[in-house]
Amino acid sequence: MLRITGGIVYDGTGSEPQCADVQIVGDRIAGIRSVADPDGCPPAAVGVNPSGSPGEDPAQTIDARGHWVLPGFIDVHSHADLSVLDPELTRLRHAAGVTTELVGQDGFGPVPCEERVWPDVASGLRAVAGEAPARPWTSVGVYLDECRRRAGSRVATLASHGTIRRHVVGREERVATANEIQGMRDRAEQLAGDGVPGLSSGLSYSPARAASVEEVHAVYQPFAEIGRPYVTHLRDYGEALDAALEEAARIAEGGWLHLTHLHVSGAGRGGTAERYLAWIAQQRERGLRVTIDNYPYTAACTFLASFLPSAALATPDPVATVGADRAKCAGALDAQGPGPTVAVGWEGFRLVGARLDGASVPDDTPLTEFASATGRTPGEAVVDLVVESGGGLAVLIEQGHLDNVRALVADPGHTVGSDGIMGSDVPHPRATGTFLRFLDWAHRGLVPVGVADMVARMTGRAAEVVGCDDLGVLAEGRAADVTILDPERLDPGPDRARYVPDAVRDLVIGGVVVRRDGEETGRLPGAIAQCHPARTEDRHG
Repeated sequence: MLRITGGIVYDGTGSEPQCADVQIVGDRIAGIRSVADPDGCPPAAVGVNPSGSPGEDPAQTIDARGHWVLPGFIDVHSHADLSVLDPELTRLRHAAGVTTELVGQDGFGPVPCEERVWPDVASGLRAVAGEAPARPWTSVGVYLDECRRRAGSRVATLASHGTIRRHVVGREERVATANEIQGMRDRAEQLAGDGVPGLSSGLSYSPARAASVEEVHAVYQPFAEIGRPYVTHLRDYGEALDAALEEAARIAEGGWLHLTHLHVSGAGRGGTAERYLAWIAQQRERGLRVTIDNYPYTAACTFLASFLPSAALATPDPVATVGADRAKCAGALDAQGPGPTVAVGWEGFRLVGARLDGASVPDDTPLTEFASATGRTPGEAVVDLVVESGGGLAVLIEQGHLDNVRALVADPGHTVGSDGIMGSDVPHPRATGTFLRFLDWAHRGLVPVGVADMVARMTGRAAEVVGCDDLGVLAEGRAADVTILDPERLDPGPDRARYVPDAVRDLVIGGVVVRRDGEETGRLPGAIAQCHPARTEDRHG
C-alpha cells in the first residue's frame, strides 16, 4: 500500500481541489479521504524528509503537503513511439509529469509494419521518434507487449494513415485506385477491431498529400463506426487553412474530428482565433464532434529535410537524391517555398545547431540571413544544410501569435498535446515544458480557464481522446497514475532552448513510484493504456 498524504488534490474532472490523502493498493486507487479545505491544507514540511511523515513507513508514504496531487498527464500528441523505450529520454518525460503517451501521430507511426516496408518507415521515424529496432513490430499487440516490458510510461497508439498507405500504395505521391482504397480500409478495419483508438493523418506530408478526401474518409470509417476520432495534421496551415479545416470536417463526417496541434499562425492572423473557435462551434451545431489540442508556444519545430521537394522525398534516400542534383532541388525550393506544413516563408526559419563547410552557424540565425551572408539562395542553403547534416538538422519556425495560442484554450473541447520531438537533441522546450507552462498560465490567470479546468484538459478530458476510461481521474477503483508537483516551482520555462523542469517531485504510474523527490527510481511501470475494445456489433450495426 502507498499513501500520498496532505496534498491539494485536483481529481481531473474539473472539480475544485480538496486537501486529501490518496491511498493506493496495487495498481489501483483504493480511496481518497478529505482531510481539510484546500485553504486549510497544512504547509509544506520544513526540515523534514518529504518522503515520509512521523509514524509512517517512508518507503510507503509520500508527504505531499504544500504540493498539488494530480492525475498523470496524458499527452494526446506524442512522438515518443520509439523514445519511450529509452530510459534517458523517459526521464525527461517524467520530469514533465507525463504518464501516458498517445503515439502514431501525423499519419506516420511504426506499427503495424511489414518487413518489406520497415526500412522506409524506420528511416522516416529516426529523427523524430528515435532509433528503430532492426526488425519491425508486425502487430500493435507485439509493440505494446514490448512497451509493457520496457517502456517508462503508458503507451497507446493510433493507426497511422500514412503508414497504412505505404503498405498499399507505396512511396509514390499519386491518387490511390479504388482497389487500393479498399485495401487501406481493410487494414483500418483490422486495427479498429484490435482496439486501436483512432486514425491519424498528416496530409501536408509526402506521399500522403496525394490522398483524396474520399480515400481518407474511407480509411477512417471503421473508427467512426466505433466512435473513435480522426486525428489530423491538416493539409495546409498557411493560406489555405480555412479550406483544410473544411476538408477535415468532410473526412470526419458522421464521426469525431480531433484537430491536433491546432494553431492559427502566419502574417495577418494575429487576434483571429475567435473566428476559428466560431467555426468549430458551428461544426458541433451540425452534429460533428470536434476536439482540439495545442501546445503553449508560438515557434514550431521540425526537421529541415521534411521540406525537400516531393520528387526527392519519394525516393528511398531523399538526402542522397538531393545531394546528387543540388541545383535542381534548390531551384524547386526557391520556386515553391516551404509549402503548406507551415504558415510562413523561409524568413520564419531559425537555424539551431547547424554546421556547414566545417563551421558552426550561430544559434537562432534566420535561414534567409544565413543564405544571404553565404551567397546562397534560401533553396541552396536548405539543400546544403540538409546534405551536410545527413537530414538530421532541426529548425525552429517563428509563425505563431501568443494571443491565438491562449485564446484556443477557451474551446470546451480543448486538450493538451506537446508535439515534442524526443528522438534527437532538438532545441525546443515543448516536449518537457508544455503541461507545466499551461498550468503556470492557468495559475497566473493568463488563459481563460482556472487550474482545475486546465488539469481536466490534461487528464480526464484527454483520456477520452485516448479512449482509456480507466485513466485521467483520481477516484476509487481507477488506475493509480499520479503526478505530484510543487506549485512554487512552476515555471513557464524558455520559449526556445532545451529545458528540464523541476516542479514535478513525484510520479506514480500504475501504482509504481517512478520518480521520487525529483529523482528517478529506476523502476518501470509495466503498463500500457487499456483502450476501449472495438466490438463487432458496434462496427456493423
